[in-house]
Amino acid sequence: MSNVHIEIGRMPTLPQIIALYQSSGLGARRPIDDENRLAMMYGSVNLIVTAWDGENCVGVARCTTDNAWFCYVADLMVAAPYQKLGLGRALLKEVHEAAGGTERVSLILEAAPGAEGFYEKCGLQKSGRSYIIQRTVNPPGYG
Repeated sequence: MSNVHIEIGRMPTLPQIIALYQSSGLGARRPIDDENRLAMMYGSVNLIVTAWDGENCVGVARCTTDNAWFCYVADLMVAAPYQKLGLGRALLKEVHEAAGGTERVSLILEAAPGAEGFYEKCGLQKSGRSYIIQRTVNPPGYG
């Protein structure tokens, strides 16, 4: 991970985003075949934190925050060759700081199946008080 650097506000291209979804394993849970929807997903966030190896985007945290109370992490993904190197944890740390810091802002997210242990190791606590009105159309194969 020595050549990898993290940037706040640098938006990857749509092809880079799709490739990262595919490599990270999150692609089955997102509409990667619907470029218009993906463009809306990324165009509507107000905090993007990315990891780069040269010009290759190898990690993304896509978030919405009010910078005073909450930060919702909609996506956290790291390309397969860069997983288990601490990059996901580093992205979360940068997100939290950019959103206002640990004293002011709570991080909120929905863990993908199997990722719960990772988030617990990063210091997030499971909350049993969340509710959802689920969308009616999901990508094929979505959980």
